[in-house]
Amino acid sequence: MNSVAINLRIHFMSAIKGEMGQDTSNTKGVASLTNMSLKYLPQHLINAYYCLRHMQTRDYKIKLLYCLNYFRAIQKRMMLDLKEFGTRERIYGDQT
Repeated sequence: MNSVAINLRIHFMSAIKGEMGQDTSNTKGVASLTNMSLKYLPQHLINAYYCLRHMQTRDYKIKLLYCLNYFRAIQKRMMLDLKEFGTRERIYGDQT
């Protein structure tokens, strides 16, 4: 993640924990808030955080679908190989 996303995440998490006025060294570029409540967190920061979380979740979903697709391909290949192996045994089994 880039530094803006990290700073936004730190700012958002500190607001959730109620540490908004205590330490502002980690929140460069973000206005210092005197109230310690999420109610006073700027709406654009909340929207940006939700957008970043949505994009990250979508990325994880795509990676998971790729993994499931890979394992399904392996499963299909194994079933085809087993089917072919069983057919060979019946054909060649009579000759020995």
